[in-house]
Amino acid sequence: MKENILFVSPGSKGKVTPFVSDIENIEWLNHDVIFTKLESYDYYSNKTSIFIKILARLRLPWDEYKINLRLIQKIKLTKFDYIFIIKGNLIRPRTLKKIKNISRESKIISWCSDDMMQAHNSSYFYLMSLKYYDLVATTKSFNTLPNELPKYGAKRTLFQDNSYIKAIHRPLIRDESNIINSDVLFIGFAEKERFHSMNYLAKNGIKVDIYGSGWEKSYYQLNADKNLNINPININGDDYAEAISRANICLCFLRKINRDLQTARSAEIAACGTLMLAERTDEHEKMFKNNIEAVYFSSDKELLDQVNYLNNNPKIRNQIAKNGYERCMKSKMSYPDRLKVILENTL
Repeated sequence: MKENILFVSPGSKGKVTPFVSDIENIEWLNHDVIFTKLESYDYYSNKTSIFIKILARLRLPWDEYKINLRLIQKIKLTKFDYIFIIKGNLIRPRTLKKIKNISRESKIISWCSDDMMQAHNSSYFYLMSLKYYDLVATTKSFNTLPNELPKYGAKRTLFQDNSYIKAIHRPLIRDESNIINSDVLFIGFAEKERFHSMNYLAKNGIKVDIYGSGWEKSYYQLNADKNLNINPININGDDYAEAISRANICLCFLRKINRDLQTARSAEIAACGTLMLAERTDEHEKMFKNNIEAVYFSSDKELLDQVNYLNNNPKIRNQIAKNGYERCMKSKMSYPDRLKVILENTL
């Protein structure tokens, strides 16, 4: 008997979330599954009226794409065993309540990779809907604590480490490519704390390549050391994987505004076969053993010391990278692997 899963996923400019982009790799399941994707929709309305801006400030996002109506219509037409909602900031509590009445046997699952206790990540609708979910899965361990999502009604929570996309994040070096080899690489959004750490490396003779949005701001351009090569562009897909694969060391910084203890790059770097040099946290050290499968730092000085050591010991660096890749594969960190665990915990 096939199980029917409906994925409800937001997107941006036609793109879908990583979880949904990887669901076609379904060979991991022990049973047959039918996947259905509700059309991708943007989190935020493209309209710029004062009314809609006020709603956004109140954390009441405007449902421009009528996602709530379309979801109910879909449920009326088709029976789903699982309704898998990613983030769900636009989904109204009354929508989930109605789904419960229409399809009582359907399990409703929430999955989020953001800190949903932060106002900039969640909505009033999301928090008020938590009591209707059969399972709330998150990559933020602290969101499962009693005074966080359970406080708003989440009955059952599941913490999972971050994941990688099988079809994208893998060792990749193409014959014809514009991607450069990097001694030290960082891919991610611009933040001053990150900049100061990498500029510290640069001022001490370490060449660092940076890719990502926000780095075009004059503050970074005017204050960057000559050894800091800033590319204020986003790289995705194969270019992203190849940039990591061609690097000797890939840096992993955490966003303090999200209270990060790990991030998507925590899995993606290892999946590409490159050594990860990351901020030290308990969760990072549980994912990858320190100095065996990854390397960690807690200060700019320690960061510099680690880079110098790894640059001077390429055999050790390459072995740690290999160990990290093997741990990533053995620990089953891909999105399909995570989904399997989620479904098992929803039974």
